[in-house]
Amino acid sequence: MSVRRLLIGLCLCVILVSALAGCAATTATLSPSNLPAADNTPVPIANFTPLITPAAPGEVAATVNGKPIMREDYEKEVAQFQAAMVSQGMSFSGEEGKPLAEQVRAQVMEAMIEEAVIAQAGEKMGITATDEVLQQRISADVQSAGGADKFDVWLQKNSLTREQYEQVMRSQIVTDEIVRRLGTQVPDKARQVHLRQILVDDEDVAAQARKSLDGGADFATLAKKVSQDEESREQGGDRGFVPVGMGFLDPEVEEAIAGLGPGQIAGPIAGPTGYYVVQVVAVEDQRDLSPEMRQELMRNAFALWMEEEKGKATIERLIE
Repeated sequence: MSVRRLLIGLCLCVILVSALAGCAATTATLSPSNLPAADNTPVPIANFTPLITPAAPGEVAATVNGKPIMREDYEKEVAQFQAAMVSQGMSFSGEEGKPLAEQVRAQVMEAMIEEAVIAQAGEKMGITATDEVLQQRISADVQSAGGADKFDVWLQKNSLTREQYEQVMRSQIVTDEIVRRLGTQVPDKARQVHLRQILVDDEDVAAQARKSLDGGADFATLAKKVSQDEESREQGGDRGFVPVGMGFLDPEVEEAIAGLGPGQIAGPIAGPTGYYVVQVVAVEDQRDLSPEMRQELMRNAFALWMEEEKGKATIERLIE
């Protein structure tokens, strides 16, 4: 994951990822303090020939509502992304490297399109990244790095020029404000159900577990013995309080537990990851959402917002 975060920073995807990573309370920043540095001995770009196509003067790679993404800019992003991946030990050599190269090109294209969508939406919403706010961000990052010299070293290690870094920061400032506004729509409280679960990949095993529970078996003890969910198994299948109607539970489970009270059991329930047997421990109609829950809801809200904005936009991809 750390490599991916680094590479995304190089191709502007960081605008989405870093903003969402911190939207529970404060906005996140691409900075020396929260972005992993590249290897101290990266592969020099001179030793790597990017798999790119030269851009003709004025050639357009894509348009978003009529505004162009220039082919030259796109190819530069692709080249930097590839070089950074090579510095992390990945390879684009031979036939085996072609699928990865194609994936990189597609990811960079979508990242640049989404960055354009964000910029245009921010402009409509009256959101601007002023020079004053930008300099505040940069000053904080320079201080976090330990001074200007160390900050320059950090930029070099992460294959970022000062101009590219400032471009990312401006876009991120706009994104942070969009995320903040979306966050005002996320509630502080919600109906939550305290659940225990047994999750297995065999319906017969789930049916036998339910039979044992109906016969008086202790749920926690049985979950530790048969559940295949590593996250909850050692806690006796305890998932704690989970919001309902917000996407935290599989729809099949939500439907099965609707109307159940403390101590009641449902299952087997066929879900996308296996067969569930669940027990309701407690129900609270208005329980505080944890910071992690609110962050997830805000992440979902931003993803939905982006999907809607891209759906409304006229997007033309002019190259493969």
